[in-house]
Amino acid sequence: MKLFRVGRIMVFGILMAMSAIAGEWEWQNPLPQGNSLYDVEFVTDDIGWAVGGAGTVLETNDGGETWNGIQLESDCDFWAIEFTDEMHGWIAGGTGGG
Repeated sequence: MKLFRVGRIMVFGILMAMSAIAGEWEWQNPLPQGNSLYDVEFVTDDIGWAVGGAGTVLETNDGGETWNGIQLESDCDFWAIEFTDEMHGWIAGGTGGG
């Protein structure tokens, strides 16, 4: 019986520690989206784009410190992005695996 109580106390302590650690997590970049990202392309140290699941396209102008979403009329997964310069690029995607 005493062993059972010690076990319950240990499990409770582990759960409390895990919830305290999880409570410290804060979503960082890119805010505020949570889709998977599959490719990132930078044409300069500051200017870059990222693409991912469910039509996600993001851009940054400050080296990735902040990201802004770009709205496209697509919800397919984008798997790759390639730019030749700041104004010309391609995105590859579709449904299924990458």
